[in-house]
Amino acid sequence: MIAAALAAALSGAAGTASALEQTVHILSFRQSGHTVSADLVESWEAFLRSEKTVPGAVENVPARTDTERYQFDVGEAFSGTAEALETAGGYLVILPPDPELLGRFEDYARRREADGEPRPPRLRRRFVRFSSAPGGGGLVMSLPDSDLPRAPAWADCLALVYELRGRRAVFIQKTRGGLGRVAAAVERLRERYGDDLLVLSRGDVFENGASSGPAVVAGLARLGAQALLPGAAEFAALDGLWGGGTGLTVVAANLKAADGAPSSPGRAVFRVGGLRVGVFGVAQEAYQRLLSPANARRYTLGDPLVAARDATAALRKEADLVVALSNLTAPQNARLRARVPGIDLIVGDTLPSDPDAELETVSADDPERGPADAALLVSADAPAVVNHLTLRRSAMGEGRYGLFVREERLLLDESLPDLPGYAAFRFEAYGVDASTAPPLLPGARRLYPAGKAGTPPRLKDLDFWRMAASLAAESTGAEAAFLPVQAVEERTTGDFREGVVRSWFPAPDQLVTVQLPGSALKVLLAEARRLENPDAALPPGGLRLAAGGFGAGGTVHGVPIDERTIYRVALTERVLAQSEQFPALASARDNRSLGALDDAVVAALRTSGAAGWRPDRYGELFSGAPVRETGLWRINFRDIGLNFSNTKVVSDPTLASVPNARVQGFDELLIGGVAKSDADWLSGDLKWTSGLDIEYARSRLRPPGRSDVLNTPKNRADARTAVSVKVGRFPVTWIARSYGPSMGIEYEGEVERLPLTRRKHKVSLLPGVELFNGSLLRSLTFAANVQRDYTPARPVNQYGARLRGLMGVPAGPGTLNGELTARYFFLTPRDTSADLRLELNGVLKYHIPVYERLTLAPFIDVFYFQHKITRASGYSAITGITLGFSRLWKPQYERFR
Repeated sequence: MIAAALAAALSGAAGTASALEQTVHILSFRQSGHTVSADLVESWEAFLRSEKTVPGAVENVPARTDTERYQFDVGEAFSGTAEALETAGGYLVILPPDPELLGRFEDYARRREADGEPRPPRLRRRFVRFSSAPGGGGLVMSLPDSDLPRAPAWADCLALVYELRGRRAVFIQKTRGGLGRVAAAVERLRERYGDDLLVLSRGDVFENGASSGPAVVAGLARLGAQALLPGAAEFAALDGLWGGGTGLTVVAANLKAADGAPSSPGRAVFRVGGLRVGVFGVAQEAYQRLLSPANARRYTLGDPLVAARDATAALRKEADLVVALSNLTAPQNARLRARVPGIDLIVGDTLPSDPDAELETVSADDPERGPADAALLVSADAPAVVNHLTLRRSAMGEGRYGLFVREERLLLDESLPDLPGYAAFRFEAYGVDASTAPPLLPGARRLYPAGKAGTPPRLKDLDFWRMAASLAAESTGAEAAFLPVQAVEERTTGDFREGVVRSWFPAPDQLVTVQLPGSALKVLLAEARRLENPDAALPPGGLRLAAGGFGAGGTVHGVPIDERTIYRVALTERVLAQSEQFPALASARDNRSLGALDDAVVAALRTSGAAGWRPDRYGELFSGAPVRETGLWRINFRDIGLNFSNTKVVSDPTLASVPNARVQGFDELLIGGVAKSDADWLSGDLKWTSGLDIEYARSRLRPPGRSDVLNTPKNRADARTAVSVKVGRFPVTWIARSYGPSMGIEYEGEVERLPLTRRKHKVSLLPGVELFNGSLLRSLTFAANVQRDYTPARPVNQYGARLRGLMGVPAGPGTLNGELTARYFFLTPRDTSADLRLELNGVLKYHIPVYERLTLAPFIDVFYFQHKITRASGYSAITGITLGFSRLWKPQYERFR
């Protein structure tokens, strides 16, 4: 245990050094928060699945210990002796005792170990004694043969309880780590080495939702830490590092600050044991993504190797030993060692967390080295472990020296007291609180269907964040959402309470909504899907994204993303700040902040729990599907334009021979306009479309000496409404993606009654089939046409067929829109000379943006017609250019502007 290890370290370091030999002691640590080990729980979960046993409830409960005794309350009264299974991480007891059940589990766990299952725990049996806690505080479990001295005060720990048909399986989980235990280790080493001890931290000492900022920095200074390299937790809350006047030096050589921003010196020199020890730090470039948007504008993380070379060169002129603090990955540390000469020691690697691992001692010796040699050792610590490094330097003259390094890893277990004044163990992070509120999320065993007996389910981080993105889209009234993917640490095998869920939000972040064009949304979704692959390349400081609110095939509201449409999208400030990684975000507009991300997701989970969601309902959102499909209004102002011209000519008859068109012209007034719009309501497989088309153009000509001539080339007012139901997918996607039966009603009329004619009034019933949502054609309808013509004095019926198609596709800087309408009528005995057999009208218009929604649109409009009772035919063709307005608007999700 740590006391023995410390004693060995102290005795091993003793001895008489030569006059030319000087010794320095370094204590380094990282991730100082409390942890618990659930090494036995994974085997227990697999055992329950193998026996097809489903526990009634699983929950964490508070416990405490003084190393010889554990006190907890599980609602069970028992006294006497029992057998327990012990591992490095804790104990398992069955209450009331059930030796047969305990034995079956022990056999199963040992088979897993023999079969090479991942991380099988090492087991041993031991007797424990139970008694009632004083004051009715539950049970006390005593360890009669404990080899640890009783701690002077009780410390908090954790128990995990399974309800099993009249039995309770209780896992007492030992706690490790904690800044108070680091302080105790420093205190013991300081008693021996005094000022010859240098205390360094590699960061991650801020704790999400607990202690961070100046209070932790002050605590580090109080325990005697002299230098800190920020880790991931500190970069997420970087403002908490600056100020306070504690004397703690923040060293991050590759952290570059803008003018006026608080900064780190990057390196420092400490006088320790008669030696000048130079220390510098280098952090991962990937930590850039953890910076808040404000800090991302003020700070950048540069190449750690370049920064290390500069810092080493400077420290070699000022120090006898150069130590690099690093929180790079192991391969990056290997490159640091190979490519940056002049470093004596790299304090940087992290070992996997393994409660059963032996805390071995490592040493290295170089009897003669120079200032340009590679680092002698790369030290490696682990969570809840501190490193005691002994460096012995022997001066040899002419810049040469001998160096010996010994590394001892010391476990921060219950043999060390939690000194007061530091952050205590947080029950809330493990779902233990005084609240009677229900859990926020069902446990993993309820969320995932049963699998193999040996593979207990785990909540996948991508599943959770896609679900959270869908909930964020729903709660913010957005159509889709993208959230950064963070690691999900379960901390329990039961249901997830609020404290556990909040621990999955390691960096403060704000939820925002933006308006994003469909073209940018498609690109962003494609990049998010690419990053779902864990092997996908991620730039330094880049984010993985979880997409929510999307249906099968990347649809929104059940239809493909329309590149011309504006979408309301929920993001976070950290995502929005990653415009270099996601260039599509450069087109985001109308940013609105909606508060803290964790608060929004927690509130949405509370709402879903209150609604009585079943576990499989949460599972449906693991793909990022929308929480619910609501009816969508989509209004398409296809074409709004106005033409107006007025020509006035005043001339004398004596000028009649002048060959100039402006002189020979005559008065003309032209007024024309067009207004075409559709309103769609989409809900699941149902589509309801209503439309109004008004076209009018009239000119008045006044030739000299003659009466006015009137011409009306456009005079139409049509209204229609139709309902279509999707019944299948169409194979040719440029024509349509969906098809289904359609039923519509259409009215055809005129804006103005023409002289000597009756105003046109026709009503048509249009049963047919609609093909819709193609990549080129937006809608194509084939329908029978049962028409009632009220234009004649006596209304008549006409029977025929109708085709109507709409096209809209981006083309270059603008949009190409087209419309085709064809009507064909069968011969009847009541046909007159006023009837047409075929009407074919095609309009093609290219909208070029001029300013915001205003467009300049050249067009061609062709109308072909055939007489019904004769073979006469003709056409009318109009070409021109209009200044107009075109807009696809979703009133539920965007403002009209």
